[in-house]
Amino acid sequence: MRLLIVLLLATTAFAGDTCSSAKKDLDTFLSTLPTSCTTDADCTGRYMRADSCDSPFVVNRSAKVTDMQTFLKLRKAARAACATEFPPDPVCSPIPFRAECRQNKCVDTLNERIAALPKGPYSLGTINHSCGPADGPALAMTLTQTKDSKTPWIYISLNAELPELPVSNRTYSIGSRYDVLAGRCVATGDCSPADEGSVTLQHLDGNGGSGHYKFHLRDGTTEEGDFKLEWIEVHMMCG
Repeated sequence: MRLLIVLLLATTAFAGDTCSSAKKDLDTFLSTLPTSCTTDADCTGRYMRADSCDSPFVVNRSAKVTDMQTFLKLRKAARAACATEFPPDPVCSPIPFRAECRQNKCVDTLNERIAALPKGPYSLGTINHSCGPADGPALAMTLTQTKDSKTPWIYISLNAELPELPVSNRTYSIGSRYDVLAGRCVATGDCSPADEGSVTLQHLDGNGGSGHYKFHLRDGTTEEGDFKLEWIEVHMMCG
């Protein structure tokens, strides 16, 4: 029995080593793809690793595999060696990335940018009348972390089934439709939209209100917190 346990452990360790070695060989091959750049627009991410749920390689947008036979051989070998690690039919979302040109080389800066974000909930904000994506009436909320801060911020737009005031404990779901849009911005035009979650208006009247948000963002992060709102009167002409 003791010998059998030792053999099993040795087999498992060998399989792990073989898997690591096979993935390293594939990564070494992929690392030869061109990564030179002059602007961020030159860069993109390619999901080419053995595990389809793994992170992409960030390369020059024009990068192509010239030796396809070797690439397919290395990827097949890695998938065979790591068969016990990879689920047979993985259900996963692509790991997000942010390809930028740094010192003339394409790199993924997403984790760096996420780490630099201020921690803590976005708890103070305003709400006002606005126009939705179909030019219909909407309610727009902007939340910041402190009263005086401007960036980063969270935006929430209710574009359908707008409530009659006053509101008490009404929840809106964030999904594939445009009824509710939400996300986090670090600058104008630099936002990560939410792909699922919810927003609850615990109370809302003509002076302001309060509520709770919880959603997952396309960059892989989540945001959750309570908020208080001040009503800002804005007259909009939509349609």
